[in-house]
Amino acid sequence: MCIGVDTSESHDALAEADACSLAEVAIRQGFEPPTLLLGSAATRTRVRTQLSQAAATCEPGDLFMLTFSGHGGEGGVWLLYDGSLRDAEMRAALAAFRPGVRVLVISDSCNGGVPAARPDTSLSEVGASVLVLAACSSDQLADAPGTPTHFTTALLETWHRDSIVTYRGFYQMIAAGMPEHQQPNYFQVGLRDPQFESQPPFTI
Repeated sequence: MCIGVDTSESHDALAEADACSLAEVAIRQGFEPPTLLLGSAATRTRVRTQLSQAAATCEPGDLFMLTFSGHGGEGGVWLLYDGSLRDAEMRAALAAFRPGVRVLVISDSCNGGVPAARPDTSLSEVGASVLVLAACSSDQLADAPGTPTHFTTALLETWHRDSIVTYRGFYQMIAAGMPEHQQPNYFQVGLRDPQFESQPPFTI
């Protein structure tokens, strides 16, 4: 599922374009055609319903990819079309996925994205294995000067340019091409799956 929400002040639909670009990556990698929720379609109800349906459908060994491009807030918040989706709500949605399911979250928003990085991940109620690539840390903004959606741009350029072995290697290559004031983050939520982490990105 790929979500893109631009604000009414945006002159260009950059976040929505990023969501479409990430959906294209998923299709090229052999995923089922992703659900695209853009602009007014990205409501709290639709996002939560789609997550619930994905959790009910995914079997152990499956890979579910979830991306968000748009504005975020402190404490782990995605600003959807009609309100916020918070860290606690996302963790509740992720907790519905079965153990053995792999979930890849790409969060291009300010303040570290959703789900948020926490020191207590070992105590998480999430039974699936979730890897998160976030646009920045919890105390940073996801906007390079004059270049909104900088993270997704760097991610896509790295994906198309380099031979990538693991998710951590992918993150390190992306981080190397981004400025100090916006360094991406990489962390795990739920059950740790070393095999998942060692796979090339977007491997089904």
